[in-house]
Amino acid sequence: MIRASFVQDSWAVVALYVWRRNPMNNRVSQEGRRTRVRGGLAVGAAVLLAGVLVGCDTTTDSDGDFIPDFYETYYGWDASNADENGNSTLDGDEDHDSDGLTTRSEVVDYPRAHGGLGLNPTDPDVDIDGLNDGDEVINYRTNPFNPDTDGDGLNDHDEVSYQTNPFKPDSDGDGLNDGDEVHLYGTEPLGTDTDEDRLSDPDELFGYGTDPRKPDTDFDGLSDYTEVFNLETDPTNPDTDGDTFSDGDELNFYRTNPLDRNSHP
Repeated sequence: MIRASFVQDSWAVVALYVWRRNPMNNRVSQEGRRTRVRGGLAVGAAVLLAGVLVGCDTTTDSDGDFIPDFYETYYGWDASNADENGNSTLDGDEDHDSDGLTTRSEVVDYPRAHGGLGLNPTDPDVDIDGLNDGDEVINYRTNPFNPDTDGDGLNDHDEVSYQTNPFKPDSDGDGLNDGDEVHLYGTEPLGTDTDEDRLSDPDELFGYGTDPRKPDTDFDGLSDYTEVFNLETDPTNPDTDGDTFSDGDELNFYRTNPLDRNSHP
C-alpha cells in the first residue's frame, strides 16, 4: 500500500516537474514579462497519479541535509553531500535563490504547512509579481503562487506599493475594487472620495457621471456637490439652462437663476 505522505509528496513533486516543463508557463505577456499560466497545472494533472505509481521516493534524505534526495537530483545537486559548497551550512539551510527562505523551507516546510506544491528553491519570485517568495511568505503572507492574491486586478507588489490590502479586493470599501481604482479610474484605492468634493467615487462614476478626480467636473466655479445637492444644476454642464452664462457666473456674479434660461444679465 502506498503511504498517504508518500502520495502527497509525489503528487507535489510531479506537479512541480510538469509545471516547470510546460511551455504554457513561460508565455510572454503583452507587457513583455514572462507569465505563468495557472491553467498550465491542469495540463499536468493527468500525469500526477502516474508519477505516484512510478514510485518516486520524495522522503529519503541520504546525506541528512534536510533536502530529500529526489529534489536534490532534480535540481542537479549532490544527494550524497550535505554541504556542497563547504561553508559549514547544511544545503537545506542554504538560501539558494536568495529570496529569504531556506531551501528546506521551500521544498519541505512550505508544502507541509500549506498543502500542495512546494516553492522553487532556484527561483526567488515564483509567481513573477515583483515580490520575492520570502517576503510573500514571511512579511506579507500573500500567496507566492498567485501574483494577485485577492484577485482584484492589482498585483501583490503594487498592493504593497499603494499600501492597499492584498487580501481585500476593495481596500477602502467604496464599492470599487483596488485594481479598477488604480488602472481604470485613476482614483485613490485608500480613499472613498478622491477629489474630496463630498461625493463618493462610485457615486460620481455611476450616479452623477462626474469626474471623481475633479471637485468641479465642468469647471463652472461650482463644486459637483453644490450642483447636485444645493442647486440641482447639471454638474457636467457649465451652463445648465443654456443661456450662454455659466452656472457659476449666474450664481456668484449676476445673481440670476442658473436653472432659468430667461433669467440672465
